[in-house]
Amino acid sequence: MHRFDGFYVIFFLVFIVFLCATYVIVFDKIPEYKQEINQLKYDLREEKEYSAGLEGMVIGLSTLLESYRVSSEHIVELTAYTARPEETNWDYTNTAIMQEPIPGWTVAVSQDLKYLLGKRVYIEGFGVRYVNDLMNVRYTKRVDILVGDLGKARKIGLQKDITMVLIEPVEAIKEIIKGEF
Repeated sequence: MHRFDGFYVIFFLVFIVFLCATYVIVFDKIPEYKQEINQLKYDLREEKEYSAGLEGMVIGLSTLLESYRVSSEHIVELTAYTARPEETNWDYTNTAIMQEPIPGWTVAVSQDLKYLLGKRVYIEGFGVRYVNDLMNVRYTKRVDILVGDLGKARKIGLQKDITMVLIEPVEAIKEIIKGEF
């Protein structure tokens, strides 16, 4: 026997013991690892379902808001008027919904837009106004803003292709948003 033969035998035995210990440690932990992996898979599945639900909600709200924007946006002609008897009907001290007209706030709309009565609108270049008056039936797709004097009305003149947007949410949208959040 060589003097290295004993070294190889000892080395081989130590290696076998090391492999056995590693085997016991690793395979002893396998059930724990499997349980952790299964828990992570379950958590990931729940996260995907939750994300899919949120994604569906976002798509639904986006569609709802886009349809609201389309239904509440109008391209109109814009003019201005004063609360003088020559420019209004016989009752120039009241609007169509029996309110006092306020220059810089009151807006009259054509009869085709009368569903906007009592609502606030945003008018491009003029800001937020309140629709509480109606124009003569001969006009369509037109907005008439009330100003304080004839000079301002003439300065505004007739403007075409003005965007007007209803800014008060429809009751259905309020209910949907209230229900979701």
